[in-house]
Amino acid sequence: MLTKKYNNGFVTLDAKKFLSVAQEAIDREVRNFEPVKTAVEKLYELECKSIPKDIVFDKGCPNCGNDTNILFGDKHCVECGQRLKWK
Repeated sequence: MLTKKYNNGFVTLDAKKFLSVAQEAIDREVRNFEPVKTAVEKLYELECKSIPKDIVFDKGCPNCGNDTNILFGDKHCVECGQRLKWK
């Protein structure tokens, strides 16, 4: 019986339970998921930027700190794309 260990929502497999050939196949499949992992991380980053954050008047954008290109009433930071909320 394989043991399932949950780490940050992903299932990790106990390597001691597999033959070396099976372990190589698992490693190859995990590498194939790397582009998916990158896409999910990028999607999460974009989702976080879509949540409006209060602009800090002395520092500018709350995400990247850009204060030179932000005009009053801008809905998004021109540098990083963070959605801005004006009080």
